[in-house]
Amino acid sequence: MKTILNNKIHLISQPQSGIGKSYISFLLRQYLETKFDVKQFSIKEKNTASWDQIFESFFSPGSKTFIINVNSFLYETFKNYISEAKVLELIADPKDTIIYHNIFSSGRNGENTKETINYVARKIQSRVGQTIVWENQNSGISLKQHSRGRYIRFSDLPEFGPLKENIEKIIFLKPESYYFQKDLSIHILSDKTFDQAIHNSEYNLIYRQRLYQIKKQTFEAIEHGIN
Repeated sequence: MKTILNNKIHLISQPQSGIGKSYISFLLRQYLETKFDVKQFSIKEKNTASWDQIFESFFSPGSKTFIINVNSFLYETFKNYISEAKVLELIADPKDTIIYHNIFSSGRNGENTKETINYVARKIQSRVGQTIVWENQNSGISLKQHSRGRYIRFSDLPEFGPLKENIEKIIFLKPESYYFQKDLSIHILSDKTFDQAIHNSEYNLIYRQRLYQIKKQTFEAIEHGIN
């Protein structure tokens, strides 16, 4: 079965903070770079001129794979920009071009669980494009902790059921242990790829071994989720 992640705009944009948007963008870029020529853009400040350049380059000739990661505090501003500039109307087949990546995470104390489900439920049916859901158990507490053992997967929640028919793919990132999460946090801040860190002898062997295991498990989860 062919992957749907090809020649696309991958949009990671939600109003919820602390759910792992940068983390998912980081993982998605490294996975896609094993297959395609990827350009990633992080929207961290209001600069409509630079936003114009992003989409201008996307509409130039040639096949492209873009990842656009929008900071939470710019969510409304960027959403209004997309609408007012009618960017999506310039795309020949937005249904086959735009991939919305929505992240489900409980948050530090579980505050994001219901909020994220409600947000996706409002948006998903009116979207022109495809939706991929990431179940991220590594930003804040896990769903198992939040639900006191009743649920492990967000897709098992009763409130999630009505969303499934409008979701193309679900990617489950299982909770990492404390030391794995700590090493992963350090790695993300280093701005290096997994391979750059794994093969760098300046890092200690155990750290590199943990990163290798994280990369292997994560890429397998993505492959399983999208294929």
